[in-house]
Amino acid sequence: MKGKKQYEAAAIEAEEEAGAVGSTGKKAIGYYFYDKRRASGQVQLCRVSVYLLTAVRELDNWPEKNQRDSRWVSTEIAAEMVQEPGLAELIRNIGSIHHPSIEAAAQG
Repeated sequence: MKGKKQYEAAAIEAEEEAGAVGSTGKKAIGYYFYDKRRASGQVQLCRVSVYLLTAVRELDNWPEKNQRDSRWVSTEIAAEMVQEPGLAELIRNIGSIHHPSIEAAAQG
């Protein structure tokens, strides 16, 4: 997103794609790669930075609600649901990550 820092864009994407509202840490917890197919048919390798979102509420309606299947699941199930192996690994390891967003949420 032009004009936004990566962590700000991550929070906006979470709201638009999942209806999750909250704040992200300024530092990514990691990244993964995936092949993005362009309209031309060309495949481009993309690197995605992953930010934790401390969700404080869930919207009843959001821009991409009709395009998504949204539900709360454990990290184990979430890791099984995603297609990208690198993202699945990050999800599996969330509990072992020492990150300001996690520590602030734990402190309440």
